[in-house]
Amino acid sequence: MPETRNLCAQLPLDLHQRVCVAREQSGLTTAQYITNLLLEYYEMKEKCNNGGK
Repeated sequence: MPETRNLCAQLPLDLHQRVCVAREQSGLTTAQYITNLLLEYYEMKEKCNNGGK
């Protein structure tokens, strides 16, 4: 299992609610959901930086 660190952030209430609803629907823990969300974001960003290749 990879080493982990805690990440905490204050969010606007409406964004927090959207994240909570989506996480509950996914059936994942908060840690799993946020990890997946961040990985998808960086993969998408990397693809855009590579010209969508």
